[in-house]
Amino acid sequence: MKRILISIFLIVNSFSVYGATLSVSTSPGLVSHSVSLNPPINVFWNVGASGNPGVHTSTVGTFRALPGNTGASIGSTINTIITFNIPSSNCTEIADTIFDCISPPEIIRIPADVLAFAGANRLTTIYYNRTFTDGVSATGSVQINLNFTVVNPEKILSITRETLRFNDNSTVKFIKPNTPLTAVAELKFTGTGLLDAFWEYATPSSTTGRAIFIRMNSIRRYLGAGGRVILQSPPLPTDITGQYLVRLQILKTLSNPNGVEFTNDLPDGLPVLRYTIGRKSSGGETFILPLIKTQFPLNNAFLKVDTRFNWQSVKNAKAYQLELYLPDTHDRPTINPSTNVGDKPIDDSVINNKRPSTGLLIPATETSLALSTLSREALKRGKTYYWRIIAIGADGHVLTTSALKKIRTP
Repeated sequence: MKRILISIFLIVNSFSVYGATLSVSTSPGLVSHSVSLNPPINVFWNVGASGNPGVHTSTVGTFRALPGNTGASIGSTINTIITFNIPSSNCTEIADTIFDCISPPEIIRIPADVLAFAGANRLTTIYYNRTFTDGVSATGSVQINLNFTVVNPEKILSITRETLRFNDNSTVKFIKPNTPLTAVAELKFTGTGLLDAFWEYATPSSTTGRAIFIRMNSIRRYLGAGGRVILQSPPLPTDITGQYLVRLQILKTLSNPNGVEFTNDLPDGLPVLRYTIGRKSSGGETFILPLIKTQFPLNNAFLKVDTRFNWQSVKNAKAYQLELYLPDTHDRPTINPSTNVGDKPIDDSVINNKRPSTGLLIPATETSLALSTLSREALKRGKTYYWRIIAIGADGHVLTTSALKKIRTP
């Protein structure tokens, strides 16, 4: 009996000298969690500790598929530091140098990438874990049962706005061949759900007419609780001279393996960025061509029999092409009657994936033309069309284009 008492005394005494975290538990120990709402979770950490004085600290909270430190962590971590100081008001001495400590509530919101991983891997239970230590460590976990059913239809993920820019915040680029370039999308959204999207681009071989887009990487990300998200594209191709288009294609609807729905409230015309790769002369000089400057007709003018389209010449152009497009009704910008121009610049996305209603191709020796009778007859009466000029190089690639302008038919 004396040997047992001496052993207990030595164990307790060693804890009091060196300090140790004996046990970690949580309140509550189990939580049912609605993924579609993703509400915050309040967790109280209960730590059994020895040592006086002592400092018992957890520096990070991790999410895992199994309790404790078993297996790799999932997604983002919670980098809030929780510390128990002994003695303190949070710790009660229940035996000689043995303390029971309870933390203030830690407010946890499960990161979107953790929920996305759980949804993609059909995990209905995950664990939030913390390890406390003061020389000797112990780990505790909160079991979180995930419910992927949409509780409130109004909370279904809805993309309300998408804006695009290049990595330097510009929206139009004229660059040298093989210049590094990426695009950035900013999405504003409401609700919660799994975003399914992908970046795609069109090369100069198709951007003169109906653009043919080539798919790049896929994006699957869980978005929670409304707000905004920034998405960056992979490196964009810049090896071929001419004009490229790039956009983020958002899938209209989808369901993840557990039934979370996604809706897209954007209009059919998704935002599109354009960038032009300059070409090199025989002497190695790179020509970076700006947009073609058009002179007449003025924006939103009426098309007449004698209306002539005029523009400034483009170096190294071998031909020019005039194109007129009839946009969909919802694509038309608002017209300010006092200025007779659009309230905002016309986004090129209104003509992407559309064929010109009519147009003319002329040699580069001319920078002015009038529509032929046949071309005018292809236009509908009482409509507003968008028009632009395209400069074409010797190999058929687009050198540059003009900005879109409007013209009205009588």
